[in-house]
Amino acid sequence: MKILVLTLLAFLPIAIPQGGHSQEPPWDKLKQLRPSQNIQVVDQQLRSLDGKFLSVSEEDIRLVAEKNEVTVKREDVFRVNLRRGSRGKHVLIGLGIGAAAGAGAGGIAVQDDYIGPLVGAVVFGVIGTAVGGAVGAVLPAGHGTLYQAEKQ
Repeated sequence: MKILVLTLLAFLPIAIPQGGHSQEPPWDKLKQLRPSQNIQVVDQQLRSLDGKFLSVSEEDIRLVAEKNEVTVKREDVFRVNLRRGSRGKHVLIGLGIGAAAGAGAGGIAVQDDYIGPLVGAVVFGVIGTAVGGAVGAVLPAGHGTLYQAEKQ
């Protein structure tokens, strides 16, 4: 039982979502984007444009949205998001990491002659898979804010 509690405590830091969002990233951060990256531009009226990034200047940002090239002036931009991986991808990664970590921890933790490290690896691998999948499911997916206009 003691080993089970210690192993579950080892997974706890993984299961706690980490905060630390930066406040209002500067416009210059948009210069890190590469052409054809999937982005979302939200204007001051909170209308959203999803498309592929083309370029950015001090005055505007350009993207291809629905096969049309669109230019949005900087003063009209409320927020720019980088579109990232899906929640399903996060779950799969969590399942894999959880299974590997659980199996490793179980194989090392259970050195009993009766049970054996193989059974420990399987049992803790299953537990790790469940924990990893759950953590992957709660991770945010979709957008990472690259720029947000200052409040007016």
